[in-house]
Amino acid sequence: MKRYFIRNCLNQVVGNPKGYPTHKGAERQANMTSSKAFAQIWNVFNDESDKMDAKGVPASGRLIYSIKLED
Repeated sequence: MKRYFIRNCLNQVVGNPKGYPTHKGAERQANMTSSKAFAQIWNVFNDESDKMDAKGVPASGRLIYSIKLED
């Protein structure tokens, strides 16, 4: 059965490791400030942003997270 997975900027699955049945549910977890997925997304993104800033990579166009339908 296909499910929606939230992936952080390093393409690692965050939140529920079994995925979410709907895109809406995954999106809700990714954007709800009290969820574990939100914390996992932003902790990694902030760490990676600091590294990219040090290398001079432009801030525009950086992927924060993605939600994809997968098997």
